[in-house]
Amino acid sequence: MSSPNQTAPQDANLLRRISEKASSFFLAAIDVYGVFVLAYFLIRLLNGSKFLFVALCSHFLHILLLPAFLFLTLALYLRRWHSITLMSIAVFSFAWIYGPRFLPRSAPDNAAPGFTVMTFNIEFLNVSPDELVYLLTHSDADIIALQELADEQAVAIAKDLSSLYPCQILQGGGIPGVGLLSKYPCRDAEIFYLYSMDLPYLQATLTADGRELTLLNAHPPPLAGIISYRSNSDIAEEYKRLLDRIQSDNPFLLVGDFNTTDQSDNYALIHATGLSDAYRQAGWGLGLTWPAGRYGNAIPAWFPKTNRLDYIWYSDDFIALDAWTGERTNSDHLPVFAELSWNK
Repeated sequence: MSSPNQTAPQDANLLRRISEKASSFFLAAIDVYGVFVLAYFLIRLLNGSKFLFVALCSHFLHILLLPAFLFLTLALYLRRWHSITLMSIAVFSFAWIYGPRFLPRSAPDNAAPGFTVMTFNIEFLNVSPDELVYLLTHSDADIIALQELADEQAVAIAKDLSSLYPCQILQGGGIPGVGLLSKYPCRDAEIFYLYSMDLPYLQATLTADGRELTLLNAHPPPLAGIISYRSNSDIAEEYKRLLDRIQSDNPFLLVGDFNTTDQSDNYALIHATGLSDAYRQAGWGLGLTWPAGRYGNAIPAWFPKTNRLDYIWYSDDFIALDAWTGERTNSDHLPVFAELSWNK
């Protein structure tokens, strides 16, 4: 029978071995993480986001890269040079991609007075008709694009906001609902579907400050694997048909909930048409818009926002003076605003 004096060293040795194995496992996990991040960037560079796991990583890239700051600090302390190299790649990537978004922004000099555009996925009746009318009344927006508009909300808007927004194109229906409100005259309104036939688009011609512009309110399906049964090929075809509608050689605004992030191939395709992202040009920070509260009563209000899904794109006929996200409501999205001016 071992004495207490013999048991104590044995326990200490066991704890030391456990601690050493745990430390080795943790350090190995850091290296695996670094190799994974490196592999992600190499595959994305060579093949875009065609593979689902690459698309998912792109969707949450800012979150994927954040642990690298802590791991780099630990690697520097331990002087693990291969870990330092891997973590430096991840940290540099975060700084390169997201760092400029935290630099001070200034409005262009001598810009003409602007008008404010708002886009808002209202998640149908999670925002009550009365609350929605109040929010829109106090938004100070001149042009408002709505997604997931419910029938009851459309009725309330038509009843209470007709004098403030004389141009109203409203189609309720919940998730497939869509709407456009404008203080400016509008014509040639069209509600149509593209490839998926799931969510409608709304296009209209507006006359703002005596000049005509085309606005397209878009709501493409989400990425396959993220609350979507659509395949990546379906979504690619949806975006192909959306791109065919873009008129970047004329005054054009493309706004809405795009269900994609600014690290996706689809974002790059829109950017390649010559349109500019108002928040990227004139906003500050990451501009995350989702999830902004409850989603199907499953995500509580304290849960942090993870993605920027809502955009205001504009042709080079305009200048972005400012861009910002609105306050939380009962919707799972934040509204997005942009102050635009005609580019003289």
